[in-house]
Amino acid sequence: MNYEIAWKLNYSIVTFNGELSIRDIESANKAIHGDSRTYKTFGSIWDFSNCTTNKITPKDLLYTEANDLGSTTTIKEFNLAIITNDSHSISLFESYISNSIDYGSPWKFKLFSSLNQADSWINSQCPTSVE
Repeated sequence: MNYEIAWKLNYSIVTFNGELSIRDIESANKAIHGDSRTYKTFGSIWDFSNCTTNKITPKDLLYTEANDLGSTTTIKEFNLAIITNDSHSISLFESYISNSIDYGSPWKFKLFSSLNQADSWINSQCPTSVE
């Protein structure tokens, strides 16, 4: 297992390390979707800045895209921030985002180069209470 999951008040953070395979991403995705806390958050940050994704192709992500699209039936509003810095990962996750939008996902997606940027964006997407 090349990832760790941390839970914040409004979102989760999935941090990947080392050389990844598609199984690592699928396992993390299954863990997030299988945790009831996901349904109480406004999003998730997936941090790929300390790993390599060279063995993963856009085609490999189709299963993950399908799972996420299926989850949109119960999680209508969700914000997914992806942190990555290398050209292969950027291209890989741009493809994931493009396909997800093309398939009709209502979720918001954004790529970032740092945790601070992703954290600021996720927090800006959280609804504020009106009193």
